[in-house]
Amino acid sequence: DITQFGDVGEFEAAKRWVDGLPKPVLLTPGNHDTPYAGLIDRAFAPWARYEKYFGAARKDGFDGEDVVVRAFNSARGMQVRLNWSKGAVDPGQVREAVADLNAVHGAKLRVAICHHPLMEVVGGPMTGRDSSFLFFPLTASLRRDPDFMRVAARLGLVDYWRASGHWP
Repeated sequence: DITQFGDVGEFEAAKRWVDGLPKPVLLTPGNHDTPYAGLIDRAFAPWARYEKYFGAARKDGFDGEDVVVRAFNSARGMQVRLNWSKGAVDPGQVREAVADLNAVHGAKLRVAICHHPLMEVVGGPMTGRDSSFLFFPLTASLRRDPDFMRVAARLGLVDYWRASGHWP
């Protein structure tokens, strides 16, 4: 999060602070960067303030000599669920980031970043265990890895799937 409440004054202060950091700087918005008090703005223009000060909220990136980083926006202005602090991953954004990273030539480190964790830490402060992204077509190669189920078990996902009866 760049701000706490998405207020103009917070964005102005954050812009001054970010401008003083050594370059390059890569940002991706968080759920607090939408207008907290303005539900109309939050619903219809959640990133207008962020974009005024920092540029496009949907995608940012960095190409360095040894590393390529692609950011995608997992924060949302509003969501159907009650806990708006949780993000959502848009499969189209993920496909775009993966395609960008797959197009990189050479032995560069490829990194994708977003504000929210891609899966919740079992026993962590956020509730639920939405592991459905593991079963998107995009992550098929991950599932084919011989260690996939062992790692899922270590993370507590297999126990959760069995107990809840919700296998992805």
